[in-house]
Amino acid sequence: MVLVRALRLAHAMISLDSTGLPRLEAAPVTPCQRKIVRLAFLVPDLQAAILSGRQSSDLTLACLLDGEVPLAWAEQRRRYGADIPI
Repeated sequence: MVLVRALRLAHAMISLDSTGLPRLEAAPVTPCQRKIVRLAFLVPDLQAAILSGRQSSDLTLACLLDGEVPLAWAEQRRRYGADIPI
């Protein structure tokens, strides 16, 4: 539930531009916000798994906030969601 709340908070920090792509209106103020906003840019199927509670049990908020999150979606899937059905 904590991970779901953080993901929703991350999405609340971004807006969509005229083409529908996400963008930040302003840089997050606190270090915590800077870490949380990264969750909005996770691969969509991993976000869907988090929202539905299907993520792996070792994928925690601390795991995502404390480590480096890969930019490439393929690497995110490999690292965080290998067992999530797409």
